[in-house]
Parts: sequence; C-alpha cells; structure tokens
Amino acid sequence: MDRIEMDRIKYYSPNDLAGGYNLEKAEQVILNFDSNKDYNINDILELFNICKYFDNKVYLKKWDEDYIKKLKSIVKQMKSKVYKYFNIKLNDNNIVLIYKEINARYKSDFFELFSDCLSSINISDGKMTELIQCEKTQISDILKNKPLVIKYDYIIREYLINHANETVKLLINKYYVDEEKYDKLNFPSSLSLMDKENMILKYIESEHANLVYIKIIAKIQSNASTIVVSDKTKLKAKKAIKKLEEELFKNTDTAIKFGIRVAIDNEQEKAIIASLEGTDANYSYSGKWIKENSDYPTLLNNFIYLFNYVDSCFRIDLVNKKYCSSLFEIINLKVLRSYNPNQDFKSRAMLANTQMSAYYNYLEKNNIRLEDIVEWFFKNYLKKEFHIDNYIISMPSANSNYFEKCKSLLPEFDLILKEFRYYCEDGTIDQDLINISSTQMFFKDIPSLNNKKYIYANKIDDTLLIQYYLFSNQCLLNYNPVTKKSYNCFYELLKSIEMKYSDYEIYEQEMIDWLVKRELLLIDNDYIKIRNESLIHIYADLYFNEVISYWRYPKHLRNIIDSLIESGILYSESTLFSKPEQDYFNYYLNMSEFIDGFDIRNSNLHGSQAGDRNSRIHQNRYMIILELLILIIIKINDDICIKDEKKDDNK
Repeated sequence: MDRIEMDRIKYYSPNDLAGGYNLEKAEQVILNFDSNKDYNINDILELFNICKYFDNKVYLKKWDEDYIKKLKSIVKQMKSKVYKYFNIKLNDNNIVLIYKEINARYKSDFFELFSDCLSSINISDGKMTELIQCEKTQISDILKNKPLVIKYDYIIREYLINHANETVKLLINKYYVDEEKYDKLNFPSSLSLMDKENMILKYIESEHANLVYIKIIAKIQSNASTIVVSDKTKLKAKKAIKKLEEELFKNTDTAIKFGIRVAIDNEQEKAIIASLEGTDANYSYSGKWIKENSDYPTLLNNFIYLFNYVDSCFRIDLVNKKYCSSLFEIINLKVLRSYNPNQDFKSRAMLANTQMSAYYNYLEKNNIRLEDIVEWFFKNYLKKEFHIDNYIISMPSANSNYFEKCKSLLPEFDLILKEFRYYCEDGTIDQDLINISSTQMFFKDIPSLNNKKYIYANKIDDTLLIQYYLFSNQCLLNYNPVTKKSYNCFYELLKSIEMKYSDYEIYEQEMIDWLVKRELLLIDNDYIKIRNESLIHIYADLYFNEVISYWRYPKHLRNIIDSLIESGILYSESTLFSKPEQDYFNYYLNMSEFIDGFDIRNSNLHGSQAGDRNSRIHQNRYMIILELLILIIIKINDDICIKDEKKDDNK
C-alpha cells in the first residue's frame, strides 16, 4: 500500500523550516533502502527528494562526518535507482498511466526528472499532449524545464495560446514580478510577440481578469526580446482598470473611505490645528500668521516647519517608506521596477499636494506668487548668503495656463541640477559651459558639496536580524506575554515597560540572547535592559528611514558611524539626494526607474497630455511639479548650509 501523501518527504529549499523534520524521516528511508526492491513511482520521486537534501548539503546537526559519509554512500545508490527507473521503465505506452498515479506534491519532480532523462525517453508528441492536458498538470511545472520546452515547442505553444488567461499571468510573473521562482520559467521560441499581445488582449477582455495584472499591463515597457504591448492595448488596459475599480467600489458600504481637508483660516491664532473626524484628517493653518510673516525666507520655510515636507535631518519625509507597508501590501505581488507606493505614502502625498494647492492659491490671493519666491531663492538669496553667482531659472508667467506652466517649468529641473553640479565640481557656475552641455541630468548623479553625505546599511544578515528583532512589527518579541498587549516593536516595548527574561518562551529567549551577544541588550537580575542606546538609535534610523544624513548627526554618533563604515556594516555616498529621494523624484517625473510612475516630464514635454490646457489634471500636475521644485530648493540649501557649518566647526 502506498504511504500517505502528506507523510512523504518533500524538498523545497536549503532554508526550508521543515528540513529538520523531513530529514528525520529521510534517515529511516535511507537506512532501509534496498537497491533490488521494485519501487513505485511515488517511492522513486520521494527518493529523488531525499537526494536533493544531500545534493544541497543539508544535514541534521546531530549527524557527524562519518555518519554523513555513510548516508551519502547509500544516497548515491538511491540516485542511481531513480534515474534507472526513468531511463528504462518509462516509455510511450505507460508514461501517462504512471503520471496519473503520482501524488500531487511530486508532479513538478516528475517533469524535472523527465527533462533530465529526455535523451533516453522517447515520448511522442501525442503522449506529451496527453500529459499536458492531464488533470492537475500545472503548465508551470513543464515551463521550468528548458529541455522539455525546446523539444515540445509547438505543442506547448498551442496549449499556452488555448489557455490565454493562465499564460498571461505566467508571462507577467516571469518578466515583471520580482520572485525567484518565476525566473525559472521558459517559453517556447515559437510563441511570437504577436501571440503574446493577442493573449494579453484576450485577458484584458476576460471576465476573469485580475486588476493587479491589468495594472501591470497598462504600464508595461515593451521589450523586443520578451513582450511588446502597443499603445492601443495599453489604452484598453487603462479602460479595463477604470471599469474594474468602479465595480470593486460600487458597493460604498464596504469601501474604506478617508479624506484630507486643508484650510487656511485668517482668524486662527495657532499656526496649525490638526484634527481627526472619523477617517477624515483636517489641517487648518493660520492665515493671520502667514500674512504677518510674509517675507520670502519664512514663506519658503513654511514647507519645512509648517507643512513638514522634510524631517529634522532635512530628509524628504514624503518618500515611500517600506516599514509603513501593511501585511497585505508586503505579501502582494512584488512587481519588478515598480515603486509600489503603499497606503501611507499615498496619504502623505495627498496631504502634501493639498497643502501646496491651498498655499499657492492663498499666496496668489494676497498678491504673492510662489514662482517669484523660487526665482528670488536662486537669483538673490544664493548670491547674498553664499556668494553663488550666475544661478539662472526662468519661471512661468502669471498669464500662462496650467499646461503651459507645466511644459515651461519641467526643463528648468535639468538646468537647476546642472548648475548645481558644475558649482560642486568647479566652485562656480559657467553659463557658457552649461549652454553647450547636452548631458542629461539624473538625480542619482547630482553630487554633494559634502563627503559622506548619506549613510546606508550593507545588507548583512546580522544587520537585517537586529532591525527585525528590535523594530519590526512582525516580530514576536513585540508582544508582552504578561499584559497580553502588542507594541509597535520590541524596542518600543523595552522603552515603555520593564520586561523579565523569564517571561519569554525558550525560542524567544534565543532571539534575546542573540541581541545580548551583540552587546545591544543585557540581562540584569532577570530584567532585559538596553545596553547600547547610541548604536540602537543608528540601526533604528536606518530601519525607519533607510538612510542617515551624516552631518545632521552629533559628533559622538558620527564617530560610531565611522567605525561601522570601517567594519563594512555601513557605507557612505556623497550625492545631493539620498536613494529614497532619487526614487521619489523618478517616480513622479519619468519612467526610467519605475513602470508605475507618473511620468510627468515625458507626458507633458511631448504634449501627450494636452487636452484642456487649463484643466484640473494640469493644475494638479503643476502643484506636484512645484512641490518637487520646492524640495530641490530645500535640498540644495541644506547641502550648502552643511558645507558652511563644517567651515565654522574647523575655525
């Protein structure tokens, strides 16, 4: 009688948590192996899975070298038995019958072995067609084996075309989803670009189309070697998105509603009043205060201290922060070259855009143009405060419509950044040199006036574990076993209440021991205490913000960072914008980095979004462009100020 399917041994990966359990069972199977026994197909495939553990050098800790050597000798015989079964026993007459006997968890292993033994197994096209069409056959199991795809090219192509919905998901997973398991998929060479686009069109029109995949299709950047999607197909995808979203949210009773309201009140005394009504966030700013402090420096500083566009270290606080992603967002499809903005990012973006719109309109009503303030910064402020001459910028006129404003202001981004780059390199701005330069400015290439401007963590296992144990809301340590209360993270728990080591389970104590060994915590009379607050602060900042602004740190913390750089745990870069900030600008302005970006620069400069030139769309875009421009001003000013502060420190 065949063993129970779920009791059989299955190999998944070297780091699989079930590895120890499976190896315990595998040990007895190995010791009882008989090379003369007539094993059935499921026995053979189980032996094959055991062989994978040894091929990948995954053993039980209790096995010593001599015992492993003994087991490996038997496993070698097992592998020979496995391949002998496939090479000799399988043929055109019995392969379908044998395949139908296979346990579901071993189907993929069957095709892997079939592929390995392809040269000795003469299976006809007809039988291969039967295999593909068998119940519970996953076409992905076949596509993972390139030799099978090459030999049965046209048969597999026909199946894929006849199952367009399934195929489109596989194509998108292969080329646009960031998961290693999809990298192994192979598609027949006979499956043409036209075949793929035709299937994509069928998928868009299908009643079973998934909104996530349709959104990816709408943003696909064509590649002649993989997938080419025409503009007409993308337009159909965009229309399908709108239809699917309307259907999804037509039942307003189940939809989650939230809103952001921004007002500027001329009677309000307090600079800002924030309140929450249900799921609506309300922000009221004092128009009286703005009027009384209407000098240009203060009006610019309002973006820092009133609207909080940047944090206390002058890092842009509007970027997409990974730690803010919900569990649902974390497990969602990870699309390659996608910014994947989470809900927290979208909420902060909505607030920033609304703040800009309200502020811009309020200033305009009081005969102050934000565009004039921007010109003042580059033409007057930089010259007066830092002796930087020849900074040129041309802002849109008051009479321009919003489309014209967008189109005229976007090229100034390149000019501003080019001027700053030459100032960093030469200490001066030579307009003649800038005029003949045709180099396109990329945000990642804009230098800083300061060395070691930004600090990042190398992706070392220890660093990742420290951050997970101390700061992740997914770690078990953030749960207080005494009060039965969960905290945002273990570090917050330790800062809030005294915790006893003995209150934790053994497996949790192992995590705490690991942190103690790295001198971050200590155990004092059974109480868990923080040992190295400064080092933890650095790891926390890197976890929550992904980057540290080195020169905004006090000297004693910079010394610790320097030692961590020397040990290879951290590294530095000297750019005007940090990596999260570079991504932020690229997300809004172009498609060079992210397929789900706004692409404001290209769509406006090429006129593809003309329409009503004073429409709400162009007005909203202009507010975003102004927001980005203000952020560039803040970053340039911060960089120059850091340089000046360093000079003062050295006096």
